[in-house]
Amino acid sequence: MVKEDLYAVLGCPSTATTDQILSEYKARVRQFHPDKQTGRDDQFCQLQYAKDVLTDPSKRRHYDTYMNMGMQMPLKEWMAHRESLQQTLHWANTSAPTPAIEPQEKREQNDKPIDWKRHQNSTLDAFRNYRL
Repeated sequence: MVKEDLYAVLGCPSTATTDQILSEYKARVRQFHPDKQTGRDDQFCQLQYAKDVLTDPSKRRHYDTYMNMGMQMPLKEWMAHRESLQQTLHWANTSAPTPAIEPQEKREQNDKPIDWKRHQNSTLDAFRNYRL
């Protein structure tokens, strides 16, 4: 089973660079390598998977999206459907919505009466009165 937080598997923060991730991986892989320890295959596989995902920029970006969204889908399934999910999630609105009502100060500035007059023309009068 894959642990959901791959950063915790490697013991590094989510802001870590690729070099930091690789050095954390190298430090931990020695103690869980199947040649050195027996019965630690699951932990070794988790380390391997975490390194593979977090050192590939596109996989890491996709994984970070998974973590930020708090998905209920298992991580392996999310990563396996990376291409199709990207097509359905690219419409997400990431900007803050603009308010429908202007702030009070702005409305007070715009309370000046609009100075306009109807253009008087015999052709326009005929058109307005359905005589044209």
